[in-house]
Amino acid sequence: MTLMEVMMAVAIFTIVMGALFAITLSIGDTARVQDAKLVTNDEARRALQQLVPELRQAASLSINWTALPGQSITYQIATDLDGNGAAVDVDGALELSAARTVKRDFDDENADGITATQLVLGSGDMVRVLANNIAPENEGTDVNGVFGPTQDTNGNGRQERGFWIEARNGGLEVSIQAQGETRQGQLLSTMLTEFVAPRN
Repeated sequence: MTLMEVMMAVAIFTIVMGALFAITLSIGDTARVQDAKLVTNDEARRALQQLVPELRQAASLSINWTALPGQSITYQIATDLDGNGAAVDVDGALELSAARTVKRDFDDENADGITATQLVLGSGDMVRVLANNIAPENEGTDVNGVFGPTQDTNGNGRQERGFWIEARNGGLEVSIQAQGETRQGQLLSTMLTEFVAPRN
């Protein structure tokens, strides 16, 4: 073999290896994007699956309606306090649990080091994590209901609502937005919204 043939073989080998490396990176990036999408969907869905039944059991008079719309909600649910098998006492009055609050874990109540991106349900000494990877911003509209550049704090052109509850038609509209990040730093988000009508 001449030197020219060896150089040509090395060049072809280098091109083939470079192409294989690029394909491998592309497949890995695609897998990470799909993984981030799955995580955001799962987190938002898991939070709603736990929160919706809770809010359906909420006593309407115990909900902090005056603080809505907002990024936290406080309520009580009907519960059998006296052990008679029903959530009403002997006088027929509804028995209610201690106050429960759903909010971002700004105060790190469960001491796990995760704060603004974690949604928790707290009741007394009990704190239960409903979701992680909640979008950290809660952007709103102006007094005229317009979402403009002033309200778009992260400048992405979309209204971010990590956790938001609004009173609507005698019920509650719950929005949860989870987000993940790809290797290149691209943010992927999933927002799920559900209407809940308290039964009590």
